[in-house]
Amino acid sequence: MKLRNISLLITLALALIAVACGGAKGTQIKGQLKGALKSKVFLDEIDPSNMTKVLSNVETDEDGNFSFQMEEGVQPGLYRLRVGAHQLPFVLDGSEKSVVFTGDINQFRKFNVEVKGSPLTSEFLSIAQALINREMDTKALFEKMKNAKNALIPAAISTSLLGMRMDYTDIYKDVLKQLKAQYPDLVLTKSFESQTNSLAKQLARKRASEKVKVGQTAPDIELPSPTGKVYKLSDLKGKIVLLDFWASWCGPCRRNNKELIKIYDKYKGKGFTVFSVSLDGVDSRMKRRFSNPDDLKKYTEQSKQRWIQAIAKDKLVWPYHVSDLKKWESGPAATYGVRSIPRTFLIDREGKLFALNPRYDLEDKIKELLAKS
Repeated sequence: MKLRNISLLITLALALIAVACGGAKGTQIKGQLKGALKSKVFLDEIDPSNMTKVLSNVETDEDGNFSFQMEEGVQPGLYRLRVGAHQLPFVLDGSEKSVVFTGDINQFRKFNVEVKGSPLTSEFLSIAQALINREMDTKALFEKMKNAKNALIPAAISTSLLGMRMDYTDIYKDVLKQLKAQYPDLVLTKSFESQTNSLAKQLARKRASEKVKVGQTAPDIELPSPTGKVYKLSDLKGKIVLLDFWASWCGPCRRNNKELIKIYDKYKGKGFTVFSVSLDGVDSRMKRRFSNPDDLKKYTEQSKQRWIQAIAKDKLVWPYHVSDLKKWESGPAATYGVRSIPRTFLIDREGKLFALNPRYDLEDKIKELLAKS
């Protein structure tokens, strides 16, 4: 056998060994998307500050097939497929060779897409679906984040599901610790740190300007229930009370109700209860839409019925449900400086504010008050 032929055989053998061992370079991200025929698909890299870096874009064929070939592979981080207004976030740890998405772009918002080749993305989408379908409450979500083996999962949840909201700043601080431990040099980690620090400063300024503060007597509320019975917050002095501002139309509020019911059932026999103020109803901005007073009255009644139905559907069994049906112009909301919901205030047995907007640590705060009783 000639030397040239031997050399060729060796080259071919080495190539086969490289392929067999996964030595091929790069990452392929591909799939088939229903509803995206002959459409442009963007591959974005995202970070906590909502800055988007477009990595590439391709056009799907007549069957919705697309393919991105990342010759140098991908860095660990948060990514997104984008087709028009439809967006699907996903997570890569940098080891992926081939990631395949199959589904309908109209299901992106429900995270209902099949993915192969990226275990982290599969885990993230599963968590997102459970949250949207109310199969997981916020406490369980925070536990998932805390116990995640890969810090990119809680980072993705923070960015794409919680939206880097100021209310969750303490959660983000824990996520940042996880990222620094696993990915200290990643650009994502540095961006997450910058955003978390910014939110912490905003939260500090907000708390400094709060209308109500820890230690002060909780301003009284006196409003009717759906049946017309009037309840006063001050009448509950002697109990530990969670003052809860919510609404039937508020998705996060409805998801939080599941956990709130568990806490109520667990501690109601020890003197704990909930006083719920609904921001259902009609404010002046909405009233301008109605030229006919009868139409306005009808819409207001419909809003009240949605409130009543939400109480029943979510099984909010405590009796203290009140509202002035003025939506964002609610009197108690103004008194307590409520600009977003859900918003809660934990009140001690003496009627004083003990904690502002406790969420993931609500049960710990209740236990603390019970220990003082």
